[in-house]
Amino acid sequence: KDVLEFSGGILQKNTRMEVLTNALKSTPELEVVETPQGKKSILVIGAGASGLTVMKELKELGHTPICIEENMRIGGVYTKSYDRTMLTTSSLLTAYSDYSDGREDRPVFWSDEEYLDYLDGFATKFKLYENIHFRSSVLSARRDLDTNKWHVTVALGGAYVWPHRSSFLLGRSVAPGIATEAKKHGAQVLKTFHQLAEAQG
Repeated sequence: KDVLEFSGGILQKNTRMEVLTNALKSTPELEVVETPQGKKSILVIGAGASGLTVMKELKELGHTPICIEENMRIGGVYTKSYDRTMLTTSSLLTAYSDYSDGREDRPVFWSDEEYLDYLDGFATKFKLYENIHFRSSVLSARRDLDTNKWHVTVALGGAYVWPHRSSFLLGRSVAPGIATEAKKHGAQVLKTFHQLAEAQG
């Protein structure tokens, strides 16, 4: 899988093996991230509720966010929840102020899947999917004290972090083949969870 080194508006691309074994010897291919005059390209780690908000605000300010997400869908910790998970704050308090669910007069306590569906709608409305690299991971991050910029190396693709059950809503941007694989893996995780729960009483 490809690896990008993100350095103050520049993405340095190389293969995973070359980065891991020859990081100090090789010079990665440079990929310049074009931004408007006076604007920045900014790395966002994780596409959970906070990461999505950060990306939306950055885009509205004219910056270019690049998000690295290990999972195959947005949602952060809620992609790893189990059956019958319910949020403990109402939809009125949980919803973003700039993306209504239309139920301010009759708030509910969302299930995890209802919340993920809400986040999908938010990401779709503000065109955040185009800024997210799924199944990707951060390999290293260091700050250059001379330039005051961060140098971050990321692996694009190849991360195997799955939702925790087969019934999970996988979002609007998941390819059919990946969805099938996720459901198979999720079913085994859920089966193991129930077996352990039964064994422990």
